[in-house]
Amino acid sequence: LLSLHSYDSNNELFSIVFSNGNIIDRNFQDLRHLLRNNKLEVVCGFPLKSFKHLMQSKSWTVNGNGWSPILSRSHNKSEQWINSSFKNLDIFHQNIFSDTTLYLEAQKSAKERRALEQRPRMLQQYFSSDKNISTLLILFDQYHSKVYDSNIIIIEPSCGDGRVLCQLMSHILEDERCRQEKIKCIGFDIDTEAVVNAKTNLNALSIPCSVHTADYLNISKEILFQSIEIDTNITPQQPIDKDSNSLPLFHHKIIVIGNPPYHNIFSDLENDEDIIVQFILHSAHCLGADVIIFILPTRCERESMVNHISSLLNYPCTLRMDRNEFIWQMVNCIPADNNFEICGRVVHQSAVIQVWEKILVTKG
Repeated sequence: LLSLHSYDSNNELFSIVFSNGNIIDRNFQDLRHLLRNNKLEVVCGFPLKSFKHLMQSKSWTVNGNGWSPILSRSHNKSEQWINSSFKNLDIFHQNIFSDTTLYLEAQKSAKERRALEQRPRMLQQYFSSDKNISTLLILFDQYHSKVYDSNIIIIEPSCGDGRVLCQLMSHILEDERCRQEKIKCIGFDIDTEAVVNAKTNLNALSIPCSVHTADYLNISKEILFQSIEIDTNITPQQPIDKDSNSLPLFHHKIIVIGNPPYHNIFSDLENDEDIIVQFILHSAHCLGADVIIFILPTRCERESMVNHISSLLNYPCTLRMDRNEFIWQMVNCIPADNNFEICGRVVHQSAVIQVWEKILVTKG
């Protein structure tokens, strides 16, 4: 169907000849997009070494100038992959790949989309799918059912456009057993534009929830309680110790839930702690969370990562509160939907949903 005819090292272009005689020029990244468009990564892995071998040589034409027998094996593998990939494309993508005019238009559109997505990507704004949010609601209910009579604070540390908060609070308020006055909800996001969108979406549904522009990792207990306007009966002469695990929780259960960023976007330090670990530790140690329900990258399900988080959560010893002892445990870890949204486009990211809970240790 397609023949890999030649390679121009000056322009870094491969010439591909169709059975009808049409010739197109595509670069290395163009060919890799074949894999991306038809999801053949598992079925037909990209022959990276073969293509790189062909590109390391000077310009060549099969059985012509610059051709060497040592290129034959790499050429055959690459040509076979191009044919398999093209065959598995739908008609729409086949036309784009084979028609230079359509291809240039598609490249222009892709460039514009990348420019539009640059800021959301930098801010790690990969929003949760409805399927993942539904799973969050189920896991929330499992914990919430145990503390119905408690005053509850719900925190979304990177709330984005508020889609998790909207669905979660709508779900809670539909439960006749819930008393609205017992539940406080607050969201944070580093992006002002996202916060504006979240407020708009929450207000449209008449959902009582405060949302603030802030770096979650800089939020102290004092800021949290002031932002949510909770009467803690603490006067200015009684400062809140943000490192204390006993103040100022009183009778509130704190549930932290959401989809935190997956990478340290504002750090160049190789030794910085994983951003996921920072969010978990900050929720537990600085804000006094009772349970943390996060959509996380699959690296967080590795035994080494789980042990690392657990050791930091429980360092240097079990938590002592009101003469009771507590220990943090990961109580659930399930596969998540791998579809996330950025600027209205679906992207794929392997993920899990983990639940970390502060467990009362039975003495004796």
